[in-house]
Formats: sequence, C-alpha cells, structure tokens
Amino acid sequence: MGQLQSVKIVFALICLLALEGCASVALSIAGLAAGKGIDHTLSGTVERTFASPVAGTYLATLQTLKRMGMTVENSEQQDSVWKIDAVAEKRKIQIELEALSDLSTQVGVVVSQSDFVFFKDSSTGIGILDQISVDLSGLTVDRHRFATVQMLLVELGYDPGGIDGLKGKNTRNAILRFQREHAIQPDGDIDRELIAMLRHQKAALEIATKNPEEEKLR
Repeated sequence: MGQLQSVKIVFALICLLALEGCASVALSIAGLAAGKGIDHTLSGTVERTFASPVAGTYLATLQTLKRMGMTVENSEQQDSVWKIDAVAEKRKIQIELEALSDLSTQVGVVVSQSDFVFFKDSSTGIGILDQISVDLSGLTVDRHRFATVQMLLVELGYDPGGIDGLKGKNTRNAILRFQREHAIQPDGDIDRELIAMLRHQKAALEIATKNPEEEKLR
C-alpha cells in the first residue's frame, strides 16, 4: 500500500470516529476497503496450529526469523505463553506460542507497519507462518527432544544456556543439577524418563503457584 493511500485511509478513519462512533466504524472501513483487502490488514493476528511440541515450534520460529533477516529483540515466557518480539525494515513483529497439548502448538503473529502501527501486514504474518512450517520439517527428533528439555528446564528455573535444541555443556549441567535436587541418579542424559519427570515437576509447580495455601496444607 502506498504512503498516500495510507494517509487517506487514516484520514477517513479519523472522520468516521468523530462522526459515527466505534460501532459503525468497522462497517464503514470495510466498505471503504472493498476490493482492496484493507479490512483484512486491519484485523491483526494471523494464527496457525502446528502438530509439534511448543519447544520445537519455538526453535523453528527463531530459525525462521533469522533466515528471513528479522532481528529478535526480546523473547520471554508470560504465564503459559512464549512471546517473541522482532523487527525488520519498517515492520514490527510480535509472535505468541501457546501449547495446546504436548504435541500441538498454536502460533499467533502480528506484523505492524512502523509508521502506522495500527495497520497490520497480514501477508507478512502468513509468510512467517509458512516458513515456520518449512523450518519445522527440517528439525530432527533429537532437536525436538533437546529443545523440549531445555524449555522445561527454563520454566523450572534452571539455566540450560538457551533453547537451541543442542546438548551443550550448559544443558548437561542444568540436567545434572535438576537430577541431584530431585534425588535422581545424575547422568545428564536426555531421555523419555527425564522429560516425564520435568513435566511432572512443572505441573506440580503450576498447582503450587495457583493454590499456594492448599499446597501448604499438604
């Protein structure tokens, strides 16, 4: 969309807000944008559900952003959602990943234009989701498993040195620390038993966080 057309649409939106109120603005803007896809670009988030654990999807997302020349500025977990903020030329990208189950993840992407942040670039958002699918297909079973262990360690307060799907020294040390603190034979190995134990501890932590008084009575 050209700069002049963007200015015209902003002006129209302001006029509609002043004259008609918020309820009728959505209908008026949709009419103004008929045939141009503006109502779609104003809609915000584009979403897709992947048949992949959240850790592997997170790793694929980081790989996609790097491959597309987009710079990650922040990555953190808030409640049960992993959030990634990135930037590209004249674009701001916000991505949220939420586990629907141990084997599925919903990813939401919002791409905003830097000069008109309330205009959403849904085509770029869809392109990012498409490329996440590509990067997911290239991940090995081991990288999925290692990334899952790393993410669980982070959620439990152990530092594996990042989530990269690679078993480095920091990841091994974090595993050993977890095993020692939970009376598990410390071998540093990544296997199904370790993942099951990490998930069990995460579930227990979530229960304790939501019901601290009940946990004290146990």
